[in-house]
Amino acid sequence: MRNFKYLSVIFIIILWSCSTVPKNERSNINVKPKAWNDELKTLNISASVTSKYHDENNSGYCRLILAGTDSLLLKITGPFEILVGRLFADKDYFIFYDAINNQLFKGKPTAKNLKRATMVPLSFDEFIRLLRCETPTNPEEFTIDETYKNNDGVLFKNSSNNDYIEYALYSSENNNLMRYQRKLRTGKLILDLVYKDYESIDGFNLSKYLIFNFPEIDTKVDMQVTNLDVNKDIKKPLSFTLPDGIKVYEIE
Repeated sequence: MRNFKYLSVIFIIILWSCSTVPKNERSNINVKPKAWNDELKTLNISASVTSKYHDENNSGYCRLILAGTDSLLLKITGPFEILVGRLFADKDYFIFYDAINNQLFKGKPTAKNLKRATMVPLSFDEFIRLLRCETPTNPEEFTIDETYKNNDGVLFKNSSNNDYIEYALYSSENNNLMRYQRKLRTGKLILDLVYKDYESIDGFNLSKYLIFNFPEIDTKVDMQVTNLDVNKDIKKPLSFTLPDGIKVYEIE
């Protein structure tokens, strides 16, 4: 009789366990791609940057000013604050001053053109959204990827583009974007971006450590944010002066 009672207790515990939603699944209920946040008006970013292109390693600093999603101004310096380059871009136009070679590139801010000028194969719109810790394309186009079985987050994908598929991994704990990937339809990885060290600044959760990896061109860029101001007044219009006698290349 004692053994029967003991087995009955075990059976009840097993039934209770099976009927209980596992913790990681319960925490995933409210995880979804974050909507673009129109309340994030300006970003003023200072960061240390290390880059690796093939076997060449470089380090320096950057200053980024983002006026919403309308325009950006970027200044890159090397050791001893030596100017490396400046970039201005908006939705229709960009200019990039290569200070090392004293030359200027200008044209439409497509991924192809910006890659030629800056070695970063992202369009203006894509670069802006990723810096804001948002997906480059509409979050509503992403659907959950049921094949992802890890417990570190929930994976969503967007297959609407004819050339590539996007993947966005969101944290089960706080719904922050942890990783963004882009793969060609062949499965080849062309962009892998990892977000770390999130911090809540004036109500906005933003990453202070971004790791860009572009396997197709064997390039990696680590961006460690040292200062981040949100929704502060910035000088408009964003612009910079150019020295005389520079070579100008217009990219179509």
